[in-house]
Amino acid sequence: MINQNRRFSDCSISEKLLDTLFILTISAGYLLAMVLIFAAVAPLDGEPGLSVKDIEFKYYGNRSGTRLEAAMKGPMKVYHSLPPGMKRSCNGYTLALPGDSTQRR
Repeated sequence: MINQNRRFSDCSISEKLLDTLFILTISAGYLLAMVLIFAAVAPLDGEPGLSVKDIEFKYYGNRSGTRLEAAMKGPMKVYHSLPPGMKRSCNGYTLALPGDSTQRR
């Protein structure tokens, strides 16, 4: 019977060197990826360290409103005016007229 399982100690020097360099390369890549994530994502919530909130900001985003909505409600408010009773939604791109129950897209 042939033994199908080989131990690391049974490998030749070149195979040991190849396996060791492969593991070191993968480990270095993993370590650099973790450092990059920590450096790019950790400061997002303003608190020290990496937290779930940091990852949520990075990959899920802020769902309370879009940047367009914030600009329309803030500094661009002086450039547009709607009569009272009209409602504009930048997020849904709708304009509802008074007395109109349907929203147009």
